[in-house]
Amino acid sequence: RLAAMSGFASIFNRKPKRQRVDEDGDTGRDPTSFVAWNVNGLPRLLENSAAAIKLFVERENPDVIALTETWLKAAPGNQSQLAKGKGAVVVSKMDRDTKEKWLIKKALEPGGVFGEYRAWFSCHETKRASGCMLLVKKSVRKPTSVEYNLPTFRRAPAVGEGVDSGGGAGAGDPRHHPDGRIIMAEWESWTCLLTYTPNHGSEATWHRRRLWDEQLIEWFTERTAAPGGAKALVYVGDLNCALEDADLSDPEWFLTQFIKNPSTKALLPVEQAGQPGCAPIERERFRKLLLAGDLIDAYRAHNPPVPNPGPPGDIDWRAGPRFTWRGKPAPAGNYPSRYENKGMRIDHCLVTSDLQHRVASVEICGHGNSAGDPSFMGSDHCPMLIRLTD
Repeated sequence: RLAAMSGFASIFNRKPKRQRVDEDGDTGRDPTSFVAWNVNGLPRLLENSAAAIKLFVERENPDVIALTETWLKAAPGNQSQLAKGKGAVVVSKMDRDTKEKWLIKKALEPGGVFGEYRAWFSCHETKRASGCMLLVKKSVRKPTSVEYNLPTFRRAPAVGEGVDSGGGAGAGDPRHHPDGRIIMAEWESWTCLLTYTPNHGSEATWHRRRLWDEQLIEWFTERTAAPGGAKALVYVGDLNCALEDADLSDPEWFLTQFIKNPSTKALLPVEQAGQPGCAPIERERFRKLLLAGDLIDAYRAHNPPVPNPGPPGDIDWRAGPRFTWRGKPAPAGNYPSRYENKGMRIDHCLVTSDLQHRVASVEICGHGNSAGDPSFMGSDHCPMLIRLTD
C-alpha cells in the first residue's frame, strides 16, 4: 500500500490522498493511448521478459501503461509512522530482496523498459499478490492529481465488524487501499481509473468480492449523480469478470465448475456457482456497475462477438485475440493442465458514454492457445491497447 511519484528514490515515499503534480515537462496534451495489463508479478517479468516488453512498448508507444497484480509490497513501518502524524517516511527497501528493488530501478532508468515514463505506485500491505502501477509517458501532460482509494472504500466498516478489510474495505490509512488495488489519475479532459478487482475465488473470498462490488457501484452512483455531471472517465484493469458467454472459450465448461461448496460439499445456489469470474451473481453486479457509472464496454463495442465456427474445443478459433487471460500449459511430458487451451476476457476497458465517440480502437494483444504464447510475455494475461482520438 505504497504510492509514489516517478524517480526511484521516491518509490518509498508516502503521499497525501490527493497528490498534486507539478507542471515541469507539461506538453499541453492529455494522453490518448494506453495499455492495460495484468503482469502477474512485475519483478519476475522484468527479470525474464524485459527485452520482449521493451519491444512491445516501443512498437505500440502508449501514452499510459496501467499495470495490475504487480506483486510489489509496501515496506514495513509506513502505516504506523503515518498514524503518529509523521507524514511521508522514506524507507530503505520494498520489503523484498535487493534483486527485486534493482529490477524496478533499472526498468525506470533512461534506456530501461519504462525509461520514457513517469511512475506512480500503489503497493499492497497484505499477503495477497496484488498492487497497481501507473506509467505516464514523459512527453505528455502529467496528471493533475493522483489518488489511491475511493471515498466509498474509505467509509467501509472497520476491522472486527465481520469484514475482510484486506480486499473490500479501506481499513488502516484511508488514503490508500490496503491491497494497493486502486489508482485514479485525473487529466484536464478525462479521468483514468485503474483497479485490480479481487477474485471471486472460494467461499472465504465471496464476501470480500461482494463488498468490493457494492462499494464500487456506490461510488459510481454518487459520481454520476454529482451536480454538474462528472468528467469523462476511462476505467481499465483486471476486473475479474467475463460478462457474457462470448467472453469464455468454453462456456459450458466454465459455467459448470465450482458448483459445490468447498467446505460442505453441498450444491451452491445457482447464482453463486461457476468458475470465478463468470458466476451469475458476479455478472449481475457487473451489469449494475455499468449502469451506475453510465459505462460502455469499449472492447465489445468495437469487437462484436465472433461465433466459434468449428466443433466444441476447436483450438484454432480460440487462438485469435479474443481472451485476455489464458490457462498456462502443463510442463512438458505431463498431462494437460486444467485450464490449458482455455481463455476468459476478464480484463476490460470501460468508458463513460460521453467518451465513447472518442474511442478509436480497443485491441487484445495476446494470441495463441495458452499463456505460454510469446505475446503474453510471461504473464497469464495479455495487454489490452486502447486508442482515443484527439
